[in-house]
Formats: sequence, structure tokens, C-alpha cells
Amino acid sequence: MHADKIYRNRANRQYCKERGIRLSGPPLGRPPKHVSATEKKQAMADEAIRNTVEGKFGQAKRRFGLGRVMAKLAVTSAAQISLSFLVMNLDAALRQLFLWLCIAWRRFVGLHQTSLGRTDGAPTPFHRPRPLHSLRTHLA
Repeated sequence: MHADKIYRNRANRQYCKERGIRLSGPPLGRPPKHVSATEKKQAMADEAIRNTVEGKFGQAKRRFGLGRVMAKLAVTSAAQISLSFLVMNLDAALRQLFLWLCIAWRRFVGLHQTSLGRTDGAPTPFHRPRPLHSLRTHLA
């Protein structure tokens, strides 16, 4: 479990230990002199995950109004927080959809260019119909 320093107290550590929950973070008291490489690697991985989560909370506060929740009732506050995270997830989904549409459009344009005879990947103008006089000379 990833927790802030304030929550890594003896009671919470004991609670997690009794239930088999690994609580990430430095141990209480003086840091040990010798730390194995695997423990260091695990601590770095835990901090990377924690930084990602903290970054999302910061983004929610800056862009989605999570830092301005001023409801009087706990139920209303919970609803506002839930809506903030819903909007964050919708924003991420729309970004993925837009990326998918851009990739599909580029593939479509690329297939359209090869069907017009361009295989070098150079951009081509939109297909213009040939003038009638060039069709007549070509058919004759």
C-alpha cells in the first residue's frame, strides 16, 4: 500500500502487518546502514508509482477543480469528487478516441494515395477529375 509519511505510524504499520499488507516507504526511526539492492529497487518502484498517483491528484486540482470542493455535506463533497474523477476519465477516453481517429485518418489517406498511384509517400492533392480533352486523347 502506498501512503503518505503522516500515515506511516506504528498503529497503521501494525494493522497492515497483521493483515499481510506491504506498506511502502522508509521504516520508522533511523535509516538502516545496509540496505540490499532488491529493497532499494522495490523502494524506487514504489516511489515511482506514488509519484504517478500524486501527479494525477495535482492534475485534478489544477485542471478539474478538485482543489475547490467547498460543499457543506459529506455526501455532496463525495459527489463533487466523484464527478471530478469522472470528467478526468472522460477526458482521457476522448484523447484516446481522438488519437485513434487521427491514426485511422492517416491510414485512410495513405491507402487513398497508393490507390492513386503514389507509392513514395509524398503528399498528393485531392483527386481532381481529368479534363475531357485528355480523356478523349487517352481513349482514342
